[in-house]
Amino acid sequence: MFPLRRVLCIGDEPVGLNRRCQFLREHRWSVKGSGNAYAGLQSIAHSPVDVVVLDLNSDEAENALIAGALKRQHHPLPVVIVAAQEDVPVLSSLADAVVPKPEDYSCLLTVLDGLLSPPHVRQ
Repeated sequence: MFPLRRVLCIGDEPVGLNRRCQFLREHRWSVKGSGNAYAGLQSIAHSPVDVVVLDLNSDEAENALIAGALKRQHHPLPVVIVAAQEDVPVLSSLADAVVPKPEDYSCLLTVLDGLLSPPHVRQ
């Protein structure tokens, strides 16, 4: 059996964060949730993850700051941003993928699977 893939979900809206975390757990992911972006960043140092899903409703500029910090501190770590707008250039340049709102969990799962598949198997 393969080890569970590890994801950190960061979001400032508790209901959406809990739903996303529960969905991923049901699909065999090891999930850590954080309602605070900075606490989430700190947790990676103590408990590594394979990918981060970032959904901060406050504003896209904060998403960009957090994504930038993730890339500087944990360069190869894939970052997926859940955003109200898909075509925000600064987010696209910092994220490995952008999932549009309203969020389709099956789309998120497909994106995560694609990011963590070995390069020779990606489609």
